[in-house]
Amino acid sequence: MKSDKCPKCGATEVYTNINVSPKPIIPISTMGKAKIVHYVCAECGYTEMYFAEEYLGKIKQKWEKV
Repeated sequence: MKSDKCPKCGATEVYTNINVSPKPIIPISTMGKAKIVHYVCAECGYTEMYFAEEYLGKIKQKWEKV
């Protein structure tokens, strides 16, 4: 959905919180938190969530690879 089109219904009414502060956060370790970027289709409600890119390195360090 980062491309402005909903993969579920095909609508182009996609919105994001990428430039909104503060963003929701999720713990990535006992001492660290990461911000989450959301993409929401305003037509059907389909939602995708991504860690903000600056936290991906920390996740690789702290989380177990599947």
